[in-house]
Amino acid sequence: MGKVKKYQSAILKVLQEYAAIKSSLMPDVVNKVVADTANHHYLLVRMGWHQDKDVYYPVFHFDIIQEKVYVQENRVGVRIYQELIAAGVAENDILAVNKADYPKTVYKYRSWKDGFHKNILLHNELYLASPRDMNDPFDCRITSNFLLLNEKERREYNEKRHVQEFENLQDRKIDIAKSLKEVDTRMQDEETFQRENEKINFAMQDKFIGVLSLSARWDSILMWSHYAASHTGFCVGFHEALIRKSPLFGREGNVEYEDEFPKIKPDADVENDLVGIMNRHFIVTHTKARDWFYEEEYRLTKTFNPNNNEPPLPFERVVKIPDDFFAEVILGMNISELNKREITKLCNQKNIPLYQAKKVPFKFEITKELINP
Repeated sequence: MGKVKKYQSAILKVLQEYAAIKSSLMPDVVNKVVADTANHHYLLVRMGWHQDKDVYYPVFHFDIIQEKVYVQENRVGVRIYQELIAAGVAENDILAVNKADYPKTVYKYRSWKDGFHKNILLHNELYLASPRDMNDPFDCRITSNFLLLNEKERREYNEKRHVQEFENLQDRKIDIAKSLKEVDTRMQDEETFQRENEKINFAMQDKFIGVLSLSARWDSILMWSHYAASHTGFCVGFHEALIRKSPLFGREGNVEYEDEFPKIKPDADVENDLVGIMNRHFIVTHTKARDWFYEEEYRLTKTFNPNNNEPPLPFERVVKIPDDFFAEVILGMNISELNKREITKLCNQKNIPLYQAKKVPFKFEITKELINP
């Protein structure tokens, strides 16, 4: 029972820390820790009233079963695993119930003709790209919409932003009253102010955000054509759970595909609402147009330290993973014999199952066949 009591204390510590985070956007909503210590159920529930509507939902739900911690609910998408580990729960004792519908294996399509792509198998390297390098001009280009604010809300935003930046403005010897008036004047021209804000935000994202795009699918005819040199390349599968629990990345999750462009009011930018800010950031990085739904993308992101205002160098965007992260490698149906031999040798050295992609007779489908012991 010693381990159970230890894990109970760790869970309660994490829940109480989150319970202390109050949303200023919903002042009548409170966080309650609910603990059934006899049966080992632990929840953080958000409840109250907001805009004449009843609010009630679990943010977190953990169970301790046979000295293991089961993450039954994780509504805010934070890196809860690292926080539980830091609080004293052994990493191998944390299990996620698949509420988020994460795939068991996630895939990266690559070309063996590209020396940079080879580094996945040669050196276990994954590259977190800048949003500016995406092939979708809308990718990571969702931002706060100032056109959604009325005049009163614009004025409140301006005042809160200046309060938030008070010390920084003082250090720079900027006249607060003058700055307030100047920004208020600029905000009157809504479209120009919106463009200026987008330019600043997108530049910051390009500098400090890293994105690794993966897929739940290995058998997409289109993606083999687009990303694996017309079926002459290879596709690497990774164990999703190992990646998700790893401290190597920041946020993880399935990309959401939408018909409508998300509407984000700037209010959250100036509120002391950590959960709200994190959720908004997740929308920015994990929302794409429905045209892309066939990719079934699973995405990992990381924010590199923006506090020193120095963007990461290219080599700092590289993450090295251990061999046990590899689940399998699949060779394209049109791969050359030379490339096949080279990849086979590497997979055998790392004990990675290797498959050959093949056509399914009389169907527009791809199957795979194990080719190494």
